Amino acid sequence: MKPLQQPEILLVEDEVAVRSVIGRHLARAGYSTVSACDGTSALVALAAHQASVCLLIVDLLLPDISGRQFVQDAFQWFGPRPVLYISAAFLPDVPRVNQYNHRSMFLAKPFTTEMLLERVRMLLDGAVVGTFAVA
Repeated sequence: MKPLQQPEILLVEDEVAVRSVIGRHLARAGYSTVSACDGTSALVALAAHQASVCLLIVDLLLPDISGRQFVQDAFQWFGPRPVLYISAAFLPDVPRVNQYNHRSMFLAKPFTTEMLLERVRMLLDGAVVGTFAVA
């Protein structure tokens, strides 16, 4: 019998240290990750891994396009999937990021490993439906 494979997560974060730490926490929790530093390289990565990526973790402020625009493009080209938006910036219109996906959450930086993994699990389990959660 083939062992169960953990879902693959696309992590889109421009800060190297933050991307590394989040990736390490996800790997320790048993998730496989594909990482990208901007929206353009994230679209390339998603094209290469579209069949296996089950969740997007996306910084809202990327150097080339906004996290929102990346998600919109990703959904248009590769189909929708759950999204965990992350950002350290105060964004008064954060709830509008949900307009493209009913299974999304926002997690403000800094956050704990427990907060990250809880939201990842909720999104993968489908526990977030029709709501937008801000943490």
